[in-house]
Amino acid sequence: MIRNIQLILLLTLAFTPLWHVAKAQDKAQDIFARNNLVAWCIVPFDGKKRGPAERAAMCAKLGLKKIAYDWRQEHVATFEQEILEYKKHGLNYFAFWDVHEEAFKLFEKYKLSPQVWYMIPPPGEGTQEQRIKQAAEACLPTIAQAKKIGSKVGLYNHGGWAGDPPNMVAVCKYLKEHHKIDNVGIVYN
Repeated sequence: MIRNIQLILLLTLAFTPLWHVAKAQDKAQDIFARNNLVAWCIVPFDGKKRGPAERAAMCAKLGLKKIAYDWRQEHVATFEQEILEYKKHGLNYFAFWDVHEEAFKLFEKYKLSPQVWYMIPPPGEGTQEQRIKQAAEACLPTIAQAKKIGSKVGLYNHGGWAGDPPNMVAVCKYLKEHHKIDNVGIVYN
């Protein structure tokens, strides 16, 4: 009897770490759950050139509940319709790529606070520290505008110095340390 209890205890102790690993793997897989996915680049790269109503219906049908809205100048006229269609279909206006004054007016009107995915303006010449400061300072107006509506800013990469992840992280760190910015991070594409 004691031998069986010792064996059970030994097996329990031996398999406990594996159980924790299995749980960690389950949690890691949850990151790819449909409710964690964000539809991105569905506006400018749609071969069928769907409008806001068709796009929202498509995302709802696919079970994609979060949308990161990427746009081009031709889409500005339909910004408001896009918002209304997302509301109609129960979609989360998760993020807005870049900056446009009309969009910010609509976010205020509809009390939306999407993330703002913003590309760091490329800094001029100088040391690495000078470039980080220049880039960070250039982001301040957008960060302030986003904070005003309760949004976070995701510094978005598109290559070059400003899109290099170590530089992006350094800009975030500078903003937090020198300007007490608490609504900025990075979006790595």
